[in-house]
Amino acid sequence: MDKSRKTQTKATRQAKFLRIIQKHFNARLRRLTGLKGKLAILEWKDEKAMKRTPLRKVSKKRAAQNREYSRVRAKFLEDNPFCEAHDGYGLSTQIHHMNHREGIRLLDRKYFLAVCDECHRKIHNNPLWAREHGLLI
Repeated sequence: MDKSRKTQTKATRQAKFLRIIQKHFNARLRRLTGLKGKLAILEWKDEKAMKRTPLRKVSKKRAAQNREYSRVRAKFLEDNPFCEAHDGYGLSTQIHHMNHREGIRLLDRKYFLAVCDECHRKIHNNPLWAREHGLLI
């Protein structure tokens, strides 16, 4: 019997606690919405969730930099049609950034190097060789 009384007491306490929470919740909801009782709860459930705006893949600032880089890149490849790593034997199709391409360095022409696809792969696959030949800083 003692166990059943403890169980009933615990269940009773839980039910009482839930009623108190519900009462406070309804009171707060009524204050916020101006509705009464169960209507307030129904109104709250039917209320639409806030519309989430999707995250941008690229920030506005970076998108502007990319547009500018596209123009600068096309002009640079037009002015330097031959691979600078091959001593002018192959046609340049890519720009190698000798000092990375973060921030302002993305548009800094003094670190650009017009290279063919084969040389660009060789530079990135062999960084020690590229540093010895001045293709990486």
